[in-house]
Amino acid sequence: MKKLLGLFFMSILLTGCPGGTAYKPLGFTGGFSEVQIAKNRYKISYRGNALVGSEKVENRAMLRAADFTLELGKDLFAIIQENNKQRLSGDSSGNVYTKHGTTLEIKVFNFNDYFPNTMFSKEQYKELIEKRNNLKGDTNLYIAEDVAKYLSSYR
Repeated sequence: MKKLLGLFFMSILLTGCPGGTAYKPLGFTGGFSEVQIAKNRYKISYRGNALVGSEKVENRAMLRAADFTLELGKDLFAIIQENNKQRLSGDSSGNVYTKHGTTLEIKVFNFNDYFPNTMFSKEQYKELIEKRNNLKGDTNLYIAEDVAKYLSSYR
């Protein structure tokens, strides 16, 4: 009887979510969320269901960080901290599934905030950021618009 109930509930879940977690706000089957933790600092999280692998979860967290930065009217985000988690879950039949989640703590900026007292064009600012990242070997500062374009296939 327990097996039958488990199969029934699994069939309902699978009918309701035919694939992996979509790029959407957090719900029963996963998704993204954000919370402000200080001025211009946020925690961005993306949680996938058992059908979404760790690479896709990490890329969707980055995509959400970029989209959220743009929604705030900002140009750049810096990753202050990254946390990747795996959680095992199972069903009544004894099947075990791995669910992945990523949380990014980010700080958001406008170009002018990052380069105070400057009046460059957007393209000049982008060149400055790329040059800075290449010189410092620093990869934690991102141009939100570029990340959103690059990772758009993860929507």
